[in-house]
Amino acid sequence: MTEDIINAIQSFLTNKTRSILSLLGVVIGVAAVIMVTAIGESASADVKSTISQSGLDMVNIRGGNMRKIRALQFDETTRREILQNVPHVKNVFYKNQINGNIKRGNIEGSANISAIELDFMEESKLTLDYGRYFEETDNELGSQCAIIGQEIATSYFPDGDVLGKKLTVTIKKARFSLEIIGVLQSSTSIFESSDNSIYVTRGFYKRRIKPNPIADSVVVQATSNKTSIAVEKAIKAFAEKKTGESDTLFIMSMQTVLENYEKTTSTLNLLLSGVAAISLLVGGIGIMNIMIVSVTERKREIGIRKALGASQKDIRNQFLIESAMLSLIGGTIGILVGTLLSFAVVKVLGWKFSIPINAAIISFIFSAFVGIFFGLSPAVKAAKLDPVVALASE
Repeated sequence: MTEDIINAIQSFLTNKTRSILSLLGVVIGVAAVIMVTAIGESASADVKSTISQSGLDMVNIRGGNMRKIRALQFDETTRREILQNVPHVKNVFYKNQINGNIKRGNIEGSANISAIELDFMEESKLTLDYGRYFEETDNELGSQCAIIGQEIATSYFPDGDVLGKKLTVTIKKARFSLEIIGVLQSSTSIFESSDNSIYVTRGFYKRRIKPNPIADSVVVQATSNKTSIAVEKAIKAFAEKKTGESDTLFIMSMQTVLENYEKTTSTLNLLLSGVAAISLLVGGIGIMNIMIVSVTERKREIGIRKALGASQKDIRNQFLIESAMLSLIGGTIGILVGTLLSFAVVKVLGWKFSIPINAAIISFIFSAFVGIFFGLSPAVKAAKLDPVVALASE
């Protein structure tokens, strides 16, 4: 075995150009598999993090014909019915969305204004950068106070001095001067983008804008992440029973969003990895062609070894080891190249790099298999050469 390895190394050094060309196909194939897997896993981790920021125990209800169906108006009666009839429900949060114009000094613009209930931010994982959350007195008194997103804070308070300052907001022709009590950390989730948003209490909305409002959207909090899908199904059944129609509303849990995403990305990564693996097979075919040429050129060497007592098994093993070493060296280089390139791409995109250890191990083993499989035919051909014919060749 040691002698065969030494002979293989000597053969590589003797035919450097041929060896490099043989390695190239395997390097490209393995690097492609590593890059597809690493970039895919990093992108997936980034999206999963974004989804998780919304709270995997949350079920979002919005859209559809909510306002047109009297039997399913989201008022206090419906809230009680959900809490009483839908199992595994911890909280039911009502929201109202308003388009408003905002102004501070010479800076004007528009923003999404959300009238929310107490504890909604905390439970939805909307984290404060600084300041405070809404308190019970803010809601009861309908206080003209607001919590704003990072983009609003940066655009309208460039000096960074925000807390206690006023922001003029115009809603349905009514003008309000809102005191800023908190600024949220930058975050973007599937259903809640806070950066360009202003949050007020529903108490303010009821007192100042619209008494006894019907909610535009609802967020139902399940008792745990594991029960959120069951809550989603139960709410769909509840809505269908109330309205007599299916698909009246858009109802989806964040856990369902996450599971659907994982299924899609798993299928896509498998498909892309398969495409990348084809290039590895092409590299294997390249190795086979090179080994066939090598056998033809080394007939005299093979004849001499056989004349000195080498068996067919010895000759076969020599060429199998050569092809396997080519593939393993190419696989190792491919793993390093693929990891470095994918790391660079992921860092440019601003994602957290995820090392595809399983893909690296599988690629390494597969490259060895490719070398042995595609090197077998040339090795058998070399082993069967007649020593007399081999010695007679140039």
